[in-house]
This record gives sequence, structure tokens and C-alpha cells, in this order.
Amino acid sequence: MPPVAPLPLGTAIRQLPRQYWRVLTKPKASTFMAEQGKAAWNIIWMQLLFLGIVEAVFVLLFVLLEFFLIQMILPNNAGSMFSQAFPITAAILVPVVLVSVLISFFVGAGILHLLARAFGGEGSFLSYAYSYALISVPISALGIVLSIIPCIGSFASLAGAVYT
Repeated sequence: MPPVAPLPLGTAIRQLPRQYWRVLTKPKASTFMAEQGKAAWNIIWMQLLFLGIVEAVFVLLFVLLEFFLIQMILPNNAGSMFSQAFPITAAILVPVVLVSVLISFFVGAGILHLLARAFGGEGSFLSYAYSYALISVPISALGIVLSIIPCIGSFASLAGAVYT
């Protein structure tokens, strides 16, 4: 099959929800093969940026909630110390979360690529990374959003990890 020119980024982003739905509801080899022509680094980076932002927002919400609860429990002087620490904590957490999303994605895609190669796979790292992003980004984002529900969120995240 001749190489296909990658889609413009705007078109690729508009097609993502339909691709996510197709990949999550029909996770067959033929589904992933149909999506391989759209594999490009720019859309992978956009998906990772989206996942990093979602994760960073929810981490900041949880930290803000913790700071709020600590302020309610501690006396006024000690509580104000924690409120002053929030911007510093946020400035540290956001880059850490973004970097951890990138590291975990590329480690996971790399392991899957090496396993596929060990069993005779012939695809490029780009195609494996794109396929991995199509399945891991929506499930991870959904798991992060569902994590706000006590008990159910943990089970949903575990179910998503197993499904991935």
C-alpha cells in the first residue's frame, strides 16, 4: 500500500471522536488497519496534550479540594500558610503531570512496539503509537473524569486499564 499523506491537523482533530468510538466499540485488527492511514505525529501530540491538560486540571482540582479541607480543619494562621502554598504546588504539579503523561505514553507504546517486533510485527513505531493513542487516550481521560466518583471511579479506572 502506498504511503498516504497525513490529514491536516484540524481535520484529524475533528475526526478523533468518531475514531475513538469506532476503536472502542470494535477493537479488531481491521479497525486499526483502517485508521493507519491517518497516523501522524502531530495528531499524536495533540491527543497527548489533551490528555495532559485533562489530567492536570483534575489533579489541580483535587489539590485545591485538599487545601480547602485543610484550611477548614486548621486554625486561621496555619490555614493561610496552606493557601499560600497552593500556587507553588500548582506550578510544580502541572509540568510534572504533563511530563508523566508523555513518559508513560511513550514507555507503553515502546513496550508494545518491542513486543510486536518480537512476535513478527512489521509496523513502524509511528503506527503503534497512533494505535495506542487511539485506545489509551479516551480510556485514560474517561478514567480521570470518573475518578471523582468515590469507589466507582477506582473500579472504572481499573476496568479501563484492563480494557486497554
